[in-house]
Amino acid sequence: MLPNAFQSTEKAKIAQAYETAKAIKSAAVQYYADTGRWPAMTDNYSDINGFLKDDGTPGWNGPYLEKWKFGPWNGRLRWDTSINVTGGPAKDAIIVFDDDHTRDSNDNQGKIPRRSMEVIDRTLDDGNLATGFVQGDGLGHHAA
Repeated sequence: MLPNAFQSTEKAKIAQAYETAKAIKSAAVQYYADTGRWPAMTDNYSDINGFLKDDGTPGWNGPYLEKWKFGPWNGRLRWDTSINVTGGPAKDAIIVFDDDHTRDSNDNQGKIPRRSMEVIDRTLDDGNLATGFVQGDGLGHHAA
């Protein structure tokens, strides 16, 4: 019975990750529609979060989210527009479920189980944790 409970818990966390990512994506698109630019980089430790409060960007008409949450595995959740994942000339807008940074900034324990990362990668990306938009190794060195 314990393995099934674990599987159910992980399936729920994966579903929560999908829903969280969809909500952030929708909020970012609405922010862009209102302001003509993407929200600035943010994470759980940011003072200014354009998703939640007026960040001074002309056209801001939020809040775009009710609150900024930690990821389903209690790792830091981050929105970033400064990373180039695809290798092209433009920067990518990404959502990071940061498995090696929890509420305790000294914790590098790798909170997202590898099997869960693989399910997310197969569903949303190319099925390879080393490439594409979903990346990580489940050992606390990367994020999904």
